[in-house]
Amino acid sequence: MATIYLPEELVQKLEAIAQRQNRSVPDMIAAWAEQNLSDAETETEASEEEKGANWEAIFGIYDDDVTDMSTTVRETLRAYYEKKYSRPN
Repeated sequence: MATIYLPEELVQKLEAIAQRQNRSVPDMIAAWAEQNLSDAETETEASEEEKGANWEAIFGIYDDDVTDMSTTVRETLRAYYEKKYSRPN
């Protein structure tokens, strides 16, 4: 068991809620913490799965014939326009 210090205003609000629910403040806080911790774990697991899916979605995104366009700009653009418009410029 641990001691937690909370602002008096918050303690009063918690006591009022606990009284309305016919529960003790520690029981109410424990239930809240368990629920939020399980939600946080679920979010973390989902986030990890999404990260994996995002990486899989971008694998191969740059698989093309151009290896280094910075050195072949003119040739690459000429080939692009020839293919698209059937003319070099």
